[in-house]
Amino acid sequence: MNLRFSYLAGLVAVAAAGAAHASQGDLNFDFAACVPQERSVTARNGYTMYTIVGPSGASCVLEYTLVYEMVVTQARCEVPRSEGVIIVPTLDAGQPAGALVSFCEVISSGRGL
Repeated sequence: MNLRFSYLAGLVAVAAAGAAHASQGDLNFDFAACVPQERSVTARNGYTMYTIVGPSGASCVLEYTLVYEMVVTQARCEVPRSEGVIIVPTLDAGQPAGALVSFCEVISSGRGL
């Protein structure tokens, strides 16, 4: 999928979901629904691609890939579906922040994986 298209689709999805509490560029994920999807955030020196894989028991599995200044970091997150909607604020580098990070584990990180 084209990253530009994915980013725009993500912005449209956030607006449609009524992300009134999110800042511009923040992403809104509904972990209770746990619908498989891809969304991305582009930044000056890289981008982050988020993929909701789908449900796994009482959790929703999300994987993300952060590419920043040629370093690739991949992580897997298992978010309890009871968390519902989580707004993921994004930093300038596209790096995930906020409530999501506590559910994530880095799988790999290195230059140009």
